[in-house]
Amino acid sequence: MRQAYTFGVSKRVFKRLICAMLINLIAVAVILPTPKFHLESASLFKNGFAVVTRSLPISHAGEILVDNMPGASFGTLWFGATSGVKLDEIETVNTRGSSTQMLSMDEILVANIGKSIKITRREGNTTATASVRLLSVVGDTVVIEAEGNTQVISKSSITSVGSVAGGKLTYQRQVTTFQRQLRIRTTGGSGTVTMVSLERGMTWSPAYAVELNNNNTLSLVAKATLVNDLEDLDSVEAKFVTGFPNVPFAGLLDPLTSGQSVDLLVGFLDSFGTGNFGFGKSMYLTQNSQGGGGGFGGGRAEAAPVAMGSGSSTSPLSGMQQEDLFFYRQPHVKVQRGERAYYVLVRATAPYEDLYTWDVDELSATNGEYRPLPDTPRDVWHTLKFKNTSGQPLTTAAASTFKDGELLGQDTLKYVPKDGEAELKITKAMNIHAEGTEEETARERVILTKYYNAPYDYVTVKGTLQVTNSADKSIKMRIRREFTGEVVSAEGDATKTKTIKGLASVNPSSRLVWVKDIAPGQTMKLTYTYKIYVRV
Repeated sequence: MRQAYTFGVSKRVFKRLICAMLINLIAVAVILPTPKFHLESASLFKNGFAVVTRSLPISHAGEILVDNMPGASFGTLWFGATSGVKLDEIETVNTRGSSTQMLSMDEILVANIGKSIKITRREGNTTATASVRLLSVVGDTVVIEAEGNTQVISKSSITSVGSVAGGKLTYQRQVTTFQRQLRIRTTGGSGTVTMVSLERGMTWSPAYAVELNNNNTLSLVAKATLVNDLEDLDSVEAKFVTGFPNVPFAGLLDPLTSGQSVDLLVGFLDSFGTGNFGFGKSMYLTQNSQGGGGGFGGGRAEAAPVAMGSGSSTSPLSGMQQEDLFFYRQPHVKVQRGERAYYVLVRATAPYEDLYTWDVDELSATNGEYRPLPDTPRDVWHTLKFKNTSGQPLTTAAASTFKDGELLGQDTLKYVPKDGEAELKITKAMNIHAEGTEEETARERVILTKYYNAPYDYVTVKGTLQVTNSADKSIKMRIRREFTGEVVSAEGDATKTKTIKGLASVNPSSRLVWVKDIAPGQTMKLTYTYKIYVRV
């Protein structure tokens, strides 16, 4: 008789217990999730890129494999660790695995050669099913055996295959897979490893709603629409960035995680000295340069902007300035990948002034090509002028103007610094008529030796600008006239500005600005004289 083991457990029972424990341990090992970096914060630019910060807690020193491989832009992928943890090595590895792959119809037929199977064939307008033995498959030719007879059929006539009683159909196979992972080796104790990178897939779109009140004040609401196609955001702080960051390599992937070949990487590195990186200036993170970047969103005409802002479920944090960039902060953002979210960034009130503007653009060129003013009525714009009292800069975005919940107009509100003056066009002023004419009063032939002894005519031009106020109220009118040439005189207390002439320019550039009040029914005429070199 076999001797019982301690505690009265037989050897057979003990083996069963050990096997059960091993099976449980294996099951636990299988279901334990692979460690992943957790997204902590994201600073979003307006062109689809975001600076993403992730963290990974570690309980002890050693080696750890991480699945989430960031699509980091070149040179922006950096790792760090908390005190007490030292990063020894970070590398990308290909981990071998396996998976089950379904076979195509052609592959299923080849995999079951020699077996008895059930096939369904199309014969004209009917189908027939039969149990056969599959002998051969070559191209579109299939050889089968049924009831002792050998038959050759077309593969394209077979609509389905199946197993027969007692048989097993082969319809899938195991394939070897390789997964790219980050291998992180640390020494020291427990702590946190952080990862920061610039990645594409997340952006924000700003927009403004301006409500005109009855006491010549306006209420401004700024919103941000977050667009997330990168990764789930689970109660993280998002920062919406405005400014002009210079990141010329944003369109190229970092070599640690990209998997690009040596030839591609070396080819890119060789182009550093030439400035030709293969993706052009469009990859600069342009935000507010002369009109700004990023997508623009519209306002809602069915509700007042103030009501839209006051009903927000989250309150924005005060923004922060970092050198020349400004960050609007939004806490506790929960947006899944593929989702969109709406946040109120700024609310402000300010007095405003109605300003009617006429910008007379210059058509002539500084090299001596004269072009007269168009002989047609010109556009005068009803414009709002107000101070940015929000305490934060206003980024370039679409702005919709409302009154009593009705949409009056929409235009681009360009970047306005804190406490700066803003101008926003509402609509064309149909009751303000503007037109301009120019006439030549003198001409003199000269030879400009600086320009290859070329002959030019030095022409004196007299211009007249006329504005008629057909509205039933007085208006404040601002006229800006850009010039190619030298301003000689201007009536009406105009402000004159002369710009520096370019080295290759024959004529200088100048500007005249008039600001005048025009009573109802009044017509205002302004004259000016300037001289311009005209190429013969």
